Amino acid sequence: MRTVPPYCALAIILFVFLTTSAEEGAGLLPDSLARPQKGEAARYPEDMIIGALGSGEAPEEAYAYVKETLGSFLGQRQEAVGVSGDVWQRTKASIDAVSPQKFRLGGGRAETDGNTSFIFRFVGRERWIVGEIYVRFQDAAPVATQKETVAQDDETAETGTPEPATPPDENIAPVEIEYTQAGWRVDDIILDDPKQIGESGAVYQYDFSPYERFF
Repeated sequence: MRTVPPYCALAIILFVFLTTSAEEGAGLLPDSLARPQKGEAARYPEDMIIGALGSGEAPEEAYAYVKETLGSFLGQRQEAVGVSGDVWQRTKASIDAVSPQKFRLGGGRAETDGNTSFIFRFVGRERWIVGEIYVRFQDAAPVATQKETVAQDDETAETGTPEPATPPDENIAPVEIEYTQAGWRVDDIILDDPKQIGESGAVYQYDFSPYERFF
């Protein structure tokens, strides 16, 4: 009579146990870990300095705009949509100082003043820099054209005397109204001083709210 080797018997017992457990609904992991719960927030990777990456509590539209804006600082572009010239110049100079190769973005949240903010980190080969960007959504706003006023000023400059006021003419077309484009705009970007790669362990040893959002 042939006998079953001990390791084969152990494998059979284990197989029967696992099959029985699965049929009874008792898996090796709790259901809360085996499958996402209804309404569970998405889980994003984390950065060792700025924490969880992703949009956080901020709208996805704001996150997409900020991601595109920060990405423009990696290239040779001279401007980004919705960023004023002075903010662009000082931010570009500080970021270029670390010779960035990539950036990480996260920590989005709504501020009490109506802004939406995100924490970011640009990383180079030897140095990195962190900062916080504040953005706001601006609706389209009406702007009256000044064509008629400019024409009157030019005529006054040529003759040296102002033209007498003329009564309104119903046949004259009203002043044209143009609208600014609605969209996200950058209110401000705050940056910390650059840090050397390897300083993170000595500087940020404790759990903290990054830069007290931000300083």
